[in-house]
Amino acid sequence: MKRIELKSIEDLVLLASTSPFGSAIQHFENEDGENIYFMFGGTRGETYIFYVKSEKINNKFINLDTTQNKIVYSDKPIIDPKFKVIPIIEVEKQDLFKDLL
Repeated sequence: MKRIELKSIEDLVLLASTSPFGSAIQHFENEDGENIYFMFGGTRGETYIFYVKSEKINNKFINLDTTQNKIVYSDKPIIDPKFKVIPIIEVEKQDLFKDLL
C-alpha cells in the first residue's frame, strides 16, 4: 500500500469528485489529535491512500459546486445538478494503516 499526501482538503475533494472508486471521504483522529481525511484508490496491482491532515470539519457532507469550483460544507446533501455531494465517513477504529500515516 502506498500513500500520497495531498496539499489541501480541496485537493482531496477534487480527487474524490472525479474518482471512479466512489466519492466518500473517510475521517479519523489519530493518537496525536490530528484530523486525517483520506480515500483509497489505485490499480489492480497497487492500492493507494490519498490523504490530507486538516482542521476538523464539523459537517457530514462536502458539496462541490462544479460550476464555480466552490466547496460548501453542510449536514445535509445539496440536491442540485451542479453539485457533487461527497459524504464524510467517520472512522471509529482502524488498524489498516496505523504505521502508514
